[in-house]
Amino acid sequence: MEIAKGESTVDSLAQKIASIPGAIGQGAIDAITDSMILNFTAADNMQANFNKITGQGGAMNATIMNAHRGVGSLGVSMESAGAAAGALYQDFNQFSSMNAQMQTEMIQTTASLENLGISASDTAQNIALASNGFGMTAKESVNLQNDLAKTAMAIGMPPAKLASEFKKAAPQLAVYGKKGIEVFKSMAAASKGLGVEMGTLLGITEQFDTFEGAAQAAGNLNAMLGGDLLNSMDLMNATQDEQVRMLLGAVDASGKSWNSMNKFEKKAIASAAGITDMAEANALFAGGLKGYDEAQKKAAENAKSDAELAEAKAAAVSIMDKMKLITQQLAVALGPLITGMHFLMDGILGVNDMFGG
Repeated sequence: MEIAKGESTVDSLAQKIASIPGAIGQGAIDAITDSMILNFTAADNMQANFNKITGQGGAMNATIMNAHRGVGSLGVSMESAGAAAGALYQDFNQFSSMNAQMQTEMIQTTASLENLGISASDTAQNIALASNGFGMTAKESVNLQNDLAKTAMAIGMPPAKLASEFKKAAPQLAVYGKKGIEVFKSMAAASKGLGVEMGTLLGITEQFDTFEGAAQAAGNLNAMLGGDLLNSMDLMNATQDEQVRMLLGAVDASGKSWNSMNKFEKKAIASAAGITDMAEANALFAGGLKGYDEAQKKAAENAKSDAELAEAKAAAVSIMDKMKLITQQLAVALGPLITGMHFLMDGILGVNDMFGG
């Protein structure tokens, strides 16, 4: 350390130490300033990209900029809010006509669910399915997305997978209206608990939707199980989850153990039930009625609260992302400045164009 002439070592050291907080403070200010500039640019780019996709001409800029206010702890950034708004605009026909409050809620929910691995596109499509296919209101459709995530957490299934399964199951279950949501949850619990794909369970029940199909399936299964255990009319009038339970109940009531059956008996019953994959047939019938009921019980006992869902979303946000979100929330205040800058630049470009520049 160089010491000025006439200056004591102690005095010099004291001055150096005293200057450290100022240097650190200036460095922090510079870092925050740089971050603000980057977020200013990011906000502008996000708005420009959204307007390019939608042709909205800036009409929703304020809504998108405000969407991540109050939900920063859930990891909703300007970028994710913009992506969510874009997905909703493209995949949900009613989104553009909603009021700003409902648009904001939809954007926040869609963006926050990305922290659980659910893509903005899947959430937007599922909101559309709930509203247009199941007869739910906009508010109910949004709440359903969080509810499905809580269901996934309760049964131990990745939320993204359950969201995807809902999209696939909707065409069959929408016939029940809002009741179809509970049917889906029950089927999801059975799928997870028994280790059978949702598509397989729905495939089994599809044959019971007509009188001819239900009568043929019931007749074949009754013949193999050795008794009048399934009624075709009851099968046809039951919901999908009830149909699966009735099928498993019939096998149990026959007194025959799946594991004690020979391969020909197993293949015959699987075929009559509409199952071609014997691995899935083994999982379904070996689990049986007891496995089905235990899966439903477990789902009910492990039901998750809104607070637990929020905690799960927040847990997926890294420290670096949280720091970025803090500066982004500060940058939201610059929204009017972005609008003003665009107005100024548009004016300059307009004048330039007038003079052929």
